[in-house]
Amino acid sequence: MITLSIGIWDLLVTLYLITEFVFIRHQKRSLLLSIIPYIIMLRKVNKKLPFGWKTYNTLYNFLKIRKSKTNKGYSVIVEVKSNLTRRINCEFIDYSWGGIKLDERVKDGLSILIFWCERENSRYPDLVKSEIRDKKLKDLGI
Repeated sequence: MITLSIGIWDLLVTLYLITEFVFIRHQKRSLLLSIIPYIIMLRKVNKKLPFGWKTYNTLYNFLKIRKSKTNKGYSVIVEVKSNLTRRINCEFIDYSWGGIKLDERVKDGLSILIFWCERENSRYPDLVKSEIRDKKLKDLGI
């Protein structure tokens, strides 16, 4: 008689392998090999966004990644939310291991997203200035 004992680690590895198989089978991408560039892309997007804007619904949008049709890499919808005006905007951004794909011939998703965020910030200049001042005072401890 053969007994099989499954521990918590065995269960976790089995669940990971099943998840990896489903990702490769249905979305033609590996979970592990797409989460690292996705995190790098989100960090780069957050650095380029104007004051008061952050990415939003990142885990939900990670599950919607698709292969890019125009080049090698992935295309994902990135949602950004303003802490100041409570506005939300989204745009498709192409990325790969090398970073965000920028195209000079046509407007890419990141430049459209940044333009839209800056335009929204320019509608409320007094609010943005006071929030920047408050943030600097808070950093100084005053």
